[in-house]
Amino acid sequence: MITYLSCLTSHCGIGRYTEELAKAMHEDAIPVQLFRKNAGDHAFVTPYEHRSFRSLKHLVAPYYLNKAISQTESPVWHADHPDAFMGLLYAKKGSKAAKKVVTVHDAIPLLFNYSSWWEKTRLRYHLRAVAKRSDIIVTISEQSKKDL
Repeated sequence: MITYLSCLTSHCGIGRYTEELAKAMHEDAIPVQLFRKNAGDHAFVTPYEHRSFRSLKHLVAPYYLNKAISQTESPVWHADHPDAFMGLLYAKKGSKAAKKVVTVHDAIPLLFNYSSWWEKTRLRYHLRAVAKRSDIIVTISEQSKKDL
């Protein structure tokens, strides 16, 4: 069983990426479950209740995800974003035997000045937690790998 975690919806690029990845695994007869904010067309999608506070969404979303997965066990956890990985850590999931994978899509908020100091600080904190506690970090490109 692979449990995918997302703080996003199917209406954004990262959310679609996660759904397509889970769908491909499911079609290959690999048992999967996807926790995300909105329901989907697939039986493996488990939506969770959430509230969105625009400027605090990166802190609030992991809290709601953590509540949703609190009763779930899995040998493999795959978070599609550092925020989703934080939800996993908040829920104290991912025993030493469980593998923890996270996909990092880019480091743009750290590299360019359109992000606030708060956003950069939060992302650095989340990325450090990812680096310390994940078993595998996946980047979507060589450039993202270099940036990190």
